[in-house]
Amino acid sequence: MKNELYKTAGRLFWGMAEKYQFSTADQILLLGLNSNNSHRPTKFKHEKSIPTTDDALHRVGILMGIHKALRIIYPENPSLRYNWFLRPFAELPIGTQSPFDFLRTSLAGQCLLRMQALRALVDRVRIHG
Repeated sequence: MKNELYKTAGRLFWGMAEKYQFSTADQILLLGLNSNNSHRPTKFKHEKSIPTTDDALHRVGILMGIHKALRIIYPENPSLRYNWFLRPFAELPIGTQSPFDFLRTSLAGQCLLRMQALRALVDRVRIHG
């Protein structure tokens, strides 16, 4: 049962990675991989899989929540939706950083917390407009 969950999460993550054009460095960051092992994203991408850890599953769940919220916020504008991680947002309380810059500047171990913060931000926008 859990293997199917990881397989589904892998297909979802790599579909998002393609649509949002995540770089290899961003894939490593988002999946919580060790940046010294840069060949692993290629292996995962080829297999359309993710690491079989609860952490990776949680991270993909957060990304799917962000994706869902962005589909609701920008229903008629896929360009805004799929460039969201790259664009600076003055209206977000992360300064003028893009969401990826916000994640990239996190200290070791804080990326997951920042992913959760981004999810909360888009949910707040989705709910309150």
